[in-house]
Amino acid sequence: MIVGNIYQSLSNDNLNIVIDGKFTDWKHVTLTEGYNGYTAMVSDGNYVYIYVKMKYGLVPGYGDYNFDIGGQKYYVWSKEMPTSPVSAGDAKAVSFTGGKWNEGDQYGTVGNGYVSSEDGHNIAEFKVDLKKFNLSTMTGQTITMYNPNIVNEKVTVAGGSTGPYVIAGIGVVIAGLGYWRLRKSGRLGRSKTPTSGK
Repeated sequence: MIVGNIYQSLSNDNLNIVIDGKFTDWKHVTLTEGYNGYTAMVSDGNYVYIYVKMKYGLVPGYGDYNFDIGGQKYYVWSKEMPTSPVSAGDAKAVSFTGGKWNEGDQYGTVGNGYVSSEDGHNIAEFKVDLKKFNLSTMTGQTITMYNPNIVNEKVTVAGGSTGPYVIAGIGVVIAGLGYWRLRKSGRLGRSKTPTSGK
């Protein structure tokens, strides 16, 4: 966790989040607090998963969930958000649209999720398919998001954690091949150490 409440852990990957309207799998994810609510985000490199918990009022569909992915701006919103609270224990399915600007729809439907309530607060969870933005996997890339109707603070994650392991694996293979070639060429013979005459 970076100092302050602006950024979430950059190492957050999917953390076994399932978008099913049950919300219990978010209990272990750090929330970022804003003036009107809390947000959290994790990613597995192909999807980003977002959680919203409001202090006051309903979960907004507009104001847009503003994403910065690899330096590019994307906006995600929903016109299907309920206009009255959803009862605790129930969940309303909603879909999300994506565009190049606020309330834009150039990318069509980019995600889906659920809205409900818990302990008197309106909550939501949804996922966004990064491929809908014509992006390849975002593994290892930085993704930030905020909705000005909830928080001014941004949540930030890396787009999955497999990248460093893949890079490390490639490094081991390259090093191994280099060692093998040096041994085969005879340049890596046994070192001759002088022996004492004792």
